[in-house]
Amino acid sequence: MLNLGVTGYLAVWPTGRVTWPDRPGAITANKMLIYAVADIHGKKSRLTKIERHVAAHKPDVLVIAGDLSNYIRPDRVLARLNALPLPVLVIRGNTDLKRVQARFQSYPNLKPLN
Repeated sequence: MLNLGVTGYLAVWPTGRVTWPDRPGAITANKMLIYAVADIHGKKSRLTKIERHVAAHKPDVLVIAGDLSNYIRPDRVLARLNALPLPVLVIRGNTDLKRVQARFQSYPNLKPLN
């Protein structure tokens, strides 16, 4: 596991066989690199760090464990996450209003976990 500071952790996870059929160039692997983050709180600097880590480490999936936004303007955050070149699994946190979860449907690369 690699600690990336405020922007999360990278870990290799043995999986058996994983396929993301709805993605161009579908991923099929016996293990995958998972990038896990939380508490973005809509901060541009944290989104920029996430984008840089994705480009540098090329994880197979990004898991976001809540608190994507800071109560306002969730679409700015969701649009940047949606543009990442990997599947993004998200869960709404306590600072994300219920309407944030409803917005996930507008972004095809974001997959809600709850």
